[in-house]
Amino acid sequence: MLELVEVGILEEEDIEHATSATFNPNRCGFEGKGEIWVENILNLGVSPSKLIEIMKTRFNSCDGVILEGLGVSSIRVYDDAAIFITGTESSFFTVMVHLLRVTVKIR
Repeated sequence: MLELVEVGILEEEDIEHATSATFNPNRCGFEGKGEIWVENILNLGVSPSKLIEIMKTRFNSCDGVILEGLGVSSIRVYDDAAIFITGTESSFFTVMVHLLRVTVKIR
């Protein structure tokens, strides 16, 4: 999840909001080696529905367009964009997504 923060897709508060179970602090020890106290290593239960809702809200706030109920027939990935071709021969959309900018262009 921290990788998503590093590339700017999520913020640390988003992870905290989507994590449904935390266990802090935790004591770890091995016989003859002593013990240490650790934090945030057993935070479990990331709620997919909360995470999707966070991303949907952020995407919509950036004028993103969500196309539900459409099948994807192909995806072309480039260094700075991805093009999703959806639909059938008689009607199709081409959706161009500029990576890491969260902008969508439909033509």
